[in-house]
Amino acid sequence: MARFSMYLPPLAPDYSGVCSALFDLNGLTVIHDAAGCTGNYTGFDEPRWYGSRKAVYCSNLREIDAILGNEDKFVRNIARAAREQGPEFIAFVGSPVPMVIGTDFEGIAKELEMETGLVSFGFATTGLGYYTEGVEMAGRALIARFAAPAPAKRPRTVNILGATPLDISGKNLAALGGFLAGHGWEVNACLFMGLGMEHLQGVGAAAVNLAVSGAGVRLGAYLRELFGTPCVTGLPCGAAGSSDLAGLLEAAQGTGEDRVLGRGEAAKGASTRDAGMREAAKAASTRDADVWDAAKAESTRDAGMREAAKGASARDAGMREGQSGNPWAGVLVVGEEVWANALGYALWRDRGIPADVGVLFGKSVYGDSMELGCERDIIRAVNDPRYHTVIADPLICDLVGGEKTLIPMSQYAVSSKTRMEYDREWVGEALWEWVGSAECGALGASA
Repeated sequence: MARFSMYLPPLAPDYSGVCSALFDLNGLTVIHDAAGCTGNYTGFDEPRWYGSRKAVYCSNLREIDAILGNEDKFVRNIARAAREQGPEFIAFVGSPVPMVIGTDFEGIAKELEMETGLVSFGFATTGLGYYTEGVEMAGRALIARFAAPAPAKRPRTVNILGATPLDISGKNLAALGGFLAGHGWEVNACLFMGLGMEHLQGVGAAAVNLAVSGAGVRLGAYLRELFGTPCVTGLPCGAAGSSDLAGLLEAAQGTGEDRVLGRGEAAKGASTRDAGMREAAKAASTRDADVWDAAKAESTRDAGMREAAKGASARDAGMREGQSGNPWAGVLVVGEEVWANALGYALWRDRGIPADVGVLFGKSVYGDSMELGCERDIIRAVNDPRYHTVIADPLICDLVGGEKTLIPMSQYAVSSKTRMEYDREWVGEALWEWVGSAECGALGASA
């Protein structure tokens, strides 16, 4: 029950991550379920589905099939669809019911491959993991099966790793491509938006990998094992963040070392002033920390935390205003790991605003971030009396009680198509066009 949600909708699951990673390729994807999970993916987790003719199907699993097995029926149906559609591969994807009955996805994939002669994958997704796990699972399988073994490296080329519409909208991906082109980089392959089989086959030829999500970070580690390609983790949010990320790409190509934009590895290239700002953020006054400890001790496990946020005293507010002499020291950014840390980095580098980061869907590289593993953790974090400003998906902003500045930015894996009006542009200076807007408050205008 730890992941039970009363207020948030179900977040994008692992089978949606697999399907999202495969979507742009010429494959036949079959979700093994009774239609509910397939509808969940196509209706709520895949904005590219609308108006497309992609081959994503439901196996039409029925109760009698769950009881008796009947795998031969599914093999025959999928093989017939493959002969009609002419895909380059087949993917058989799991859901909760096959998990319960112990469906052998790898075994069925081998039968499909023998029956059709097509490369076939079996993904034992359960619907209990997050989409990031599915993206990584599909990426590893595709690379292992299709990537050329030892391609020659092409200087100043980059792979974008872990990009799906669940994290990055089309307009921000286009802006990311413009950022790379503006700094003299050619995109070798984008995994997994606009991906073609020719890109996948040549994925090992890139000079550098750019991981733009937690799944991308783990795929970057896998590609380093296979091809020795260095990986840079980060996104170009804000002016200084964009400049720093460009520098890390150059450094990675030159040294062959992995780099991370943010409070860890990227600090090697930060200026003395920036390092001092980070130390100031870390060294929040003992007096303020004591106030927070007292608030935690007084609150009950769940409802009490929200009530504490609603009724934060004037004394507590005054201490927050005085923290490190910076009136914006109480900012919390909640979201996917790489994006949230890139935005936190931009706040610090461009505006001198220290921010904490709460990570959804698990951590891969940013060890100093808070991991928010369930709705209860999210509610506690966004109502923490230390924070007077919250930047998060609008459905998460709805969980905030009391007087706080809320800056909504939608993530498709959280709010799907329900809050698309909050799909913001955040590459480069475009970030400050909405963070500093009247709608979102004056955070971006503070120096």
